[in-house]
Amino acid sequence: MYELEDEVDKNRKAFLENKKNCSVLKGYAVEDRADGLIGSYYDNAYFSGYPVSINTDKYINFIWDTGIPIENIPYQHFSVRWDGYLKIPQTGNYIITIEHDCGVRIFLDNSPIIVSNMPYPKEDESEEMRPISVLPIEKINAKVHKISSEKLGLIGGKDLSHAGISFLPLECKNNEACDTLNTWSIDLLHEGTYYISIEIGSPSGRQELNSIKVNGEVFINNIFLKPKQYTKVSAEVNITKNKIVQISTNTNTVIQSVQLLFLHN
Repeated sequence: MYELEDEVDKNRKAFLENKKNCSVLKGYAVEDRADGLIGSYYDNAYFSGYPVSINTDKYINFIWDTGIPIENIPYQHFSVRWDGYLKIPQTGNYIITIEHDCGVRIFLDNSPIIVSNMPYPKEDESEEMRPISVLPIEKINAKVHKISSEKLGLIGGKDLSHAGISFLPLECKNNEACDTLNTWSIDLLHEGTYYISIEIGSPSGRQELNSIKVNGEVFINNIFLKPKQYTKVSAEVNITKNKIVQISTNTNTVIQSVQLLFLHN
C-alpha cells in the first residue's frame, strides 16, 4: 500500500498536466434548459491530436469563409466536432437537414445519418477520438449545398444526439405557384422560448422591403430582397398562444423553409 501511495504522489503533477486526462475536457452537466452543443476545435483538418479549444456553441450557424472560428488555428485548415443531445418533442418522422461547403458527417445515437464529402465511418467511429481521413481537395465541392438525411422515425421525449426540428423546403418556380407558402401554421407540444429560423425569398417578384410576423407580431422587419433572392433570418421567440406558431409574410414573398429549436419553458 505504501509503495502505491508513494507512486501516486510522485507522479501526481505529471498525471494532472497530461492532456489525455479526462479532467481537462468539458463534460455534460444535467441542465433544466437547452444550452447548446459542445464544440471541439482542432488545428488541423483531420480531428487529430487534442482540441485547441472546447466551447459550448448555442447555435450551429457559422460562416467562416473570410476568417477562422477561434484564434491559433490555421485559416481553411481546421476541423470541428460537435457533441450534444436532442429531446424529441413528439413521436413522428423527421428529416435532418444541413447546409455546408465542406466535408460533414452527422451521427444520431452513434449511427451515421448524413455523410457528405467525407469517408463513410467505420464501426464505433462516432464515439472514439481518432484522426479522420478526408477526401482529396479536388474531389470536394466547395460550394454551399444542402443535404438531408433519410426520413427518421423518432420517439417523443427521448434524448438523441442531435439538435433541431427541420421542415423540408418546398419547390416553387414563381410567386403565384407558392401562394400557399405565405403562411405556415405549426402545432407545438410545449409553450416556451423557441429559436426560429425562417428562409424567405422572392422567386420572381419585384424588389421590395419585407417583414415576417409570428402569431401576428413582428418577427423581423425591413428585409430587403431582390428578385429571385433568398435569405435566412433567425431570432428567439416566446410562444404561449395556444402552443401554435403562425408565420406569415408579405404577399410577394414566399416562406421556403422553417426550423424550430425548443430552448426552455
